[in-house]
Amino acid sequence: MKKSVLIMITAGVLFACTACGQKETGKEPEQEVREETAQNVEPAEGTGEEMADAEDAVAQEAETEELPETEEIEDREPIIVSDETAALYDAKIAEIRDMARDYDPESEEYDEMPLGIMEVCMYSGSPEDRLENLGYWLMDLNNDGSNEILIADVSYEEDMPILAIYTFVDDEFKLAVEGWARNRIEVFKDGTIYNIASGGASYAYLNLYTLAEGSDEILPKEQYFTYENEDLSIGYYKNTDGSGDPDASESITQEDFDAFFDDCDAKIFTPPYVKLSDF
Repeated sequence: MKKSVLIMITAGVLFACTACGQKETGKEPEQEVREETAQNVEPAEGTGEEMADAEDAVAQEAETEELPETEEIEDREPIIVSDETAALYDAKIAEIRDMARDYDPESEEYDEMPLGIMEVCMYSGSPEDRLENLGYWLMDLNNDGSNEILIADVSYEEDMPILAIYTFVDDEFKLAVEGWARNRIEVFKDGTIYNIASGGASYAYLNLYTLAEGSDEILPKEQYFTYENEDLSIGYYKNTDGSGDPDASESITQEDFDAFFDDCDAKIFTPPYVKLSDF
């Protein structure tokens, strides 16, 4: 059977976010709105009291005007499958649950356990705690009509790292992607797989992948990375082949790199995982 593709290396690359400034006028925003509105209002005939009431109404309308709300994106739901297919998924999830619950570091039976799941089992202590700290979710990452099984460390409050992604290919489940403590995996709502990796202080990688339709192969989509140059300076690069080769990549600025990181960070989708203890 084809070996699972492993996306390697570490998480924990943090970069400072840039902020946009706002032009200062020396006036409060509400005052500017009132003055601008008043300039565009034609003088009206009437008593002083009526005109005062009209001005108050205009000012109140300007103060209470609301910006249009940003359209919310619905959470991506698992696709509907037949009872027969659902039974296959239930059996695989039960297998993962039992494997985590019964984990024994001394047994060779667990040599093939995904490293990230093994790490959670080791630090969780009791079998009950292991199942509390592991969760699953079904999501069709590549729009091929078949759900993938995502297993994550749900002990985090947000951005729960994915430890394993199983895909159903050729009538069996295959491990397509692994994540662990030093190799962070996330997903976007469109199914993109996001990997934050590092090979040391001078080597940081932000990798985007897609899962090939009907396959356990992951395809490089975009890569931004840093590399130590010969003069020991840090260079910034990007490519679409995931090679990590500066000679085959486009040189960019640190601002480009940081902006890409911020954009990816904003797109991270954390599914509403179900704890294995509740399965």
